Amino acid sequence: RNVVALIAGPEAPDECLIYTAHWEHVGVNEDLEGDQIFNGAIDNATGTAAMIELAEAYAALPEKPRRSVYIIATTAEEKGLLGAEHLVQDPVCDPAKTVAVLNMDSHFPYGSFPAMTIVGHGFNEIEQEFDRAARRMGRVLQPDSNPSVGAFYRNDAYPFARAGIPSIFAVGGPKDEDLTEDSPIMALYQDYGANRYHKPADEYDAKTGDLTGPAEDTKIYFDAGRALANGRKFPNWRYDLPFRQMRDAMRGK
Repeated sequence: RNVVALIAGPEAPDECLIYTAHWEHVGVNEDLEGDQIFNGAIDNATGTAAMIELAEAYAALPEKPRRSVYIIATTAEEKGLLGAEHLVQDPVCDPAKTVAVLNMDSHFPYGSFPAMTIVGHGFNEIEQEFDRAARRMGRVLQPDSNPSVGAFYRNDAYPFARAGIPSIFAVGGPKDEDLTEDSPIMALYQDYGANRYHKPADEYDAKTGDLTGPAEDTKIYFDAGRALANGRKFPNWRYDLPFRQMRDAMRGK
């Protein structure tokens, strides 16, 4: 199931900002020897934890944002973004009045980061708020250095994008120029990709469990999201993208 929380906006309750993070992983493989449980500590307990922190932060605000905020734990992302697809087909908020979708997925516990990678860098105007929030955190935004992997199409922001709703997926990390083959941080990423990603070994490890970076990511998501939830503008896609036509049509432009 998708799990949905709502913080109703007092001034514009029918306008909404949506946070998403997938709560499931890939279950159990009884054919394996030893550990058979795919815990998904990074992918995506980190995003789920961030989502819970965001929910608590919004709930604790002395003044709620003028727009409604939905915080949604999506299911079946690993089976093909099925939970997010369902939300597009059976929306919790009118798509024309959905301000933005901010997706959180796989935030790496490797300490504080100087940068934040935007998957689909430059695609839509949500990025402006992320840029402001990242700079306040002392970070810079950068594009995905390996777009051929297709991360834009493989996260829960994509079904919303395909429907024309502005969405974003961002994650903290080193600057691309610092990610050299002989750097310690590169060794951590390579170990995760080769030995932990979608394997039972994706579990909490105290040796690499510095959650400063994910905490910074969460603050950026909160800062950017709060600005959008208190604003009056509706972000749009870049003019030359096909998503722009759908957004304009739903907004009556």
